[in-house]
Amino acid sequence: MNVELNKNYKKFILMFIFSILILSFIQIYIFSSLPFNQSIGKTIFISFVGSLFFLVVFYFITKEGNKIDFSKEKKFNYNDLINNLLIGICVWDDDGKLLKINKEFTEITGYDMNDIKDVNDWFLKAYPDENYRNIVNDSWTEALTTDIAIKTFKVNCKDGSIKDLEFRATFIANNKSIVSFTDITESVKRKNKTIKKADYLKRVITTIPEIVIILDEDGYYSDIWSTGHKGLIKSDDELIGKNISEVLPKTVVNNYMRYIKLAIKTNEIVEFDYFLMINNVKTFFNASIVMLDYHNNKNNVLVVIRDITESVNSKNELKMANQKLELAIEIAELGIWEYDLTTTKKNHSDNRIGIFGLSSIDTSKTHDMWEKRIYDDDKEEVVTELSDYLEGKIPAFKKKYRVKKDDGSYKWIYNIGKIVSKNRKGNPIKIIGVHFDIDETMKNQKKIEYLSYKDGLTSVYNRRYFNNEIERLSKSRKLPISMIIGDMDSLKNINDTYGHKVGDKYLLKIAEILNEITRKDEIVSRIGGDEFAIIITEANKEDVELLCERIKNKINEFNEKCLLPEKLSISLGFASKVLIDENLNDIFIEADLAMYEEKRLKRELRN
Repeated sequence: MNVELNKNYKKFILMFIFSILILSFIQIYIFSSLPFNQSIGKTIFISFVGSLFFLVVFYFITKEGNKIDFSKEKKFNYNDLINNLLIGICVWDDDGKLLKINKEFTEITGYDMNDIKDVNDWFLKAYPDENYRNIVNDSWTEALTTDIAIKTFKVNCKDGSIKDLEFRATFIANNKSIVSFTDITESVKRKNKTIKKADYLKRVITTIPEIVIILDEDGYYSDIWSTGHKGLIKSDDELIGKNISEVLPKTVVNNYMRYIKLAIKTNEIVEFDYFLMINNVKTFFNASIVMLDYHNNKNNVLVVIRDITESVNSKNELKMANQKLELAIEIAELGIWEYDLTTTKKNHSDNRIGIFGLSSIDTSKTHDMWEKRIYDDDKEEVVTELSDYLEGKIPAFKKKYRVKKDDGSYKWIYNIGKIVSKNRKGNPIKIIGVHFDIDETMKNQKKIEYLSYKDGLTSVYNRRYFNNEIERLSKSRKLPISMIIGDMDSLKNINDTYGHKVGDKYLLKIAEILNEITRKDEIVSRIGGDEFAIIITEANKEDVELLCERIKNKINEFNEKCLLPEKLSISLGFASKVLIDENLNDIFIEADLAMYEEKRLKRELRN
């Protein structure tokens, strides 16, 4: 204790002298501008007082310090430091015995000093798989030849979990080694996930037909992903680090450099097309370039290259096919039309002006305007058939009908249309079609039909035409559709008495009166030897009754002139189709029965 005090007194005296000297120099510097007698006095006074204050403080510190066991303080700090480190620490001796571990060791692995006695015990618990344990052991054996070793292993923890730990071993004196480790499990997971994503991305990129390249602003290849090197000319490995000027033709290189600068300047995607002669075949490519990043003091761009040879060739073939089609249309005098259902706008080829005798194609710019040109007798059928096609009720739209020319006459055309575009709901929005000029063909056909549809004796329509009209009008919406059936009375008796020539005169007169009384759009037909039929559209019961009355009045007027040996007489019956679902054949039967009923009543009156 006395020895310790003597040491402190010596320190006290030395510190007193040293403080006087230091404070003196400081004061001389501060008061150097004052007269010498003033500055020296203040310097001595302040130096003495300051030194005395310092020594008093030092005394109390030294006095309290004598009460402290410095050896214990050092030991406490060491343990506290080790235990509060955020890394696992373990100390081993040369025989492999575990000397010490810290709290973080247990926190990370779950093991404490009671679980691990020596290095063999640690290896068995941390690496239960024998093959992996041998790998770890060999790795540490190799590391013993160095002063510091850094290794990463997977460790089985006490709770059964497996963690990735990074070990740092330092071999110190006295044949001891300190091993520290950190838990890098999450870091390894993130790294593996990133690697997996990058590998997945690369596999995806290499399976698509496009070539993906990273170029710097000077045109040097940095990286390449592709399934082949057709568009690269050389393999990936041969190109990395090279400049595009060493590989591509000058004109292509110039385009690349121009668009690379544009992509960097605008920070937007730019693209251009070019071609390369590969195996003496012109191969076309499209390059899309976008700014990627700034790396190694240079801007880098991402380039996606697509082989568009097939597309270019298809366009060229389509262009040639269109030219051939236009020539064929011109030669065949076809009219092309396009109908947009969303706007009702209708576009036509110029040659339709000549086909339809129009003064200007603008006269039919909309569908409604074109519809007005359809002949009235044909309009309903055309509109209905087009509507049915658009609704999917019939497989195709093909129709022959008449259209009005600017001079007022009509011309026959054959119209074929096909849906070419639908919306997301599957509804048609665009139709394209062609018109054929079939006017001459139809006129010749009509002449033939006229002869085949006309009754040879009376020149009214025959039974064949009557049946066709029933079929045609079965879909008509011009309701009511009425039918009058008339049967000439006593024709057999007249033929037997006066001969068939006289009987024919009666038939001719009936046909003449029926044609005279009916309108142009009302169809008169001779459907049997002495039987006639009239089809009338948009005529109700009252209209038909009035027509029957007019026929009978006209016959009575004729009979008053006594031009035939016996009176002309006809029995009439009628029926009407009021609902669209009613069958015209049933209406025919109903009218026929009504006619026979009138004939029966006449016989009863005569008797």
